[in-house]
Amino acid sequence: MKTQMKNMVLASAFLQWYFDTDTIRSLGNSLLRGLKARGHASISVQELFDECGYIPKSICVDRMDGEDIDYKVEYVPSEVKLILDFNPKK
Repeated sequence: MKTQMKNMVLASAFLQWYFDTDTIRSLGNSLLRGLKARGHASISVQELFDECGYIPKSICVDRMDGEDIDYKVEYVPSEVKLILDFNPKK
């Protein structure tokens, strides 16, 4: 019996898809509240990903060679592995 591999999404593709004007405004307000309350605020790509309601298959790295992408297919974040495809400076 074959084990189904998790689909994957690159962090860069997730961020490009995730952010629109309303999301940016909401995140900015949330960070501002944290700054006012604690003097600091942060959020990681992983936290955004984990809290996201769904991940569309269209932004995923397709694990099935030759399979057409069904743009109506959505995953919950736990069904998709987030690949951090950037190197933050230390």
